[in-house]
Amino acid sequence: MIRFILLAILVSFFVLRGVARPRDEAPVQTPAQVQAEVQDQASADLTAVQARLDALEAENQDLREELATLGAGMRVNSSTTAPLLDRYPVPARLELCGEQIPLERADVHQRFEEEWTRYLVNQHWLIKWDRRARDIFPYVESQLAAAGMPDDLKYVLIVESGLESRAYSSAGAAGWWQFIHATGKRYGLTRNSVVDERRDLGLATEAAIAYFTKLYDEFQSWPLALSAYNAGEKRVRDELKRQGESSFYDLSLPRETEAYWFKAAAIKVLMENQRAYGLSLPDDPWVATVCDTMQVKVTADRLQLRDLASGAGISYRAFRELNPAFRKSWVPRGTHRLVIPREGIDAMVAGLEGARVVERLSGEPVRTVQRADVKSDAESDAESEVEGTVPLETKPGLGPAH
Repeated sequence: MIRFILLAILVSFFVLRGVARPRDEAPVQTPAQVQAEVQDQASADLTAVQARLDALEAENQDLREELATLGAGMRVNSSTTAPLLDRYPVPARLELCGEQIPLERADVHQRFEEEWTRYLVNQHWLIKWDRRARDIFPYVESQLAAAGMPDDLKYVLIVESGLESRAYSSAGAAGWWQFIHATGKRYGLTRNSVVDERRDLGLATEAAIAYFTKLYDEFQSWPLALSAYNAGEKRVRDELKRQGESSFYDLSLPRETEAYWFKAAAIKVLMENQRAYGLSLPDDPWVATVCDTMQVKVTADRLQLRDLASGAGISYRAFRELNPAFRKSWVPRGTHRLVIPREGIDAMVAGLEGARVVERLSGEPVRTVQRADVKSDAESDAESEVEGTVPLETKPGLGPAH
């Protein structure tokens, strides 16, 4: 027992002695030693950076030599280096919608020249618009002629949407003629969860013609009427009164509105003289698809677009291209306008089930399909949102919404 107690005392003694012993402290560096260590590290870093710079310079030298070799083998076409305005000067005389543009005025000449060069630099836009115009312009031209409106108004369609039914602006304007909801509603265009008639070429063109007519009746000037179409008639009316001016060319308006008239004029010249400006497309066997507009009365709860497309003998994509106003993959009960290739109408009418053709807008006799209502497929119960939009901001040269 005594031995155990002595052993415990000895262990405690050595433990306490170890705790009380001060730890060895790291040697303290002198200021000179610290400075030398920092200099050594900086020197090492600088050496690494210099080595990297030398490597990059060697790579750059290799690239310069390669570019020089490529450049030596290239032939420069002098015609591509000539200034644009030397090759394609501003026309000496120009009119739009039957109104002469006073290009003899230096300020007017400069304003037109800005839009002129914009399109010359971006000629791919004009090539794209020419392709689309082959399908769209014949119908628009016929509607303008029937209403006694200037044929040149078709070029406003390019300024507004680039001939793109899905064009959409940040201001909420949509469709071919870029109506905002309020203006479209004023001119009879319906917009709801199923259909957006601003994207229906026929209905939107009718609305645009009605709006153009109202604006021209008020302003008696196409430059002012188109400015009002772009910025709103109240804005133009107020600015005319506030500034005490009567001419579009002397009126201070938002930059985009001032350019609007000149954009349409520049597009007109280039589109009507494509060969002279090197913009003509090669000859091809392309022909426009002849279509008719018809009305169908859907008597089922809904009718799938795929069934309409199949009945007309065209693809689903082709059907949607012809009928961009539909926002769903189906149409609900009720009467709807359809654009169908003429050669496919008879087959579709004969095969429709659950729908009746109540009127042919092309002037054909009313034809009725006697069929029992067809219930929708189970999969059609789920709504399918298929609406697509093309932001207007991504389309160069397009005007703002009105």
